Amino acid sequence: MSGKPEKGFIAEYAKSGRAGCKSCGSNIEKGALRLGKYVQSPHFDGYIPLWSHLDCYFRKAAPGIDSTMDISGFAELSFDDQKKIKGLLSGDVKVEPAKGGKKGGGG
Repeated sequence: MSGKPEKGFIAEYAKSGRAGCKSCGSNIEKGALRLGKYVQSPHFDGYIPLWSHLDCYFRKAAPGIDSTMDISGFAELSFDDQKKIKGLLSGDVKVEPAKGGKKGGGG
């Protein structure tokens, strides 16, 4: 991806099981809902997403997402996943405490 992304975040279902969660360090399973925050690439002039399990990302104190309008791909998610993200953003849904993983997570 080159150029600054229109939105600062992206949500999608993992295309493979190779991406690692930047919060807990474990792999994100194929088909699992993942959330990415776009950052400047250290290797080229462009932006890349740093992926996290949805729950791992929302365990952070300040997630940096103001609304679903900040998330690219939100409309393509299932109704239940959209509802969960809306609940996490509003504070109506709480994230379970970390269970395991390399850094204590494991979404």
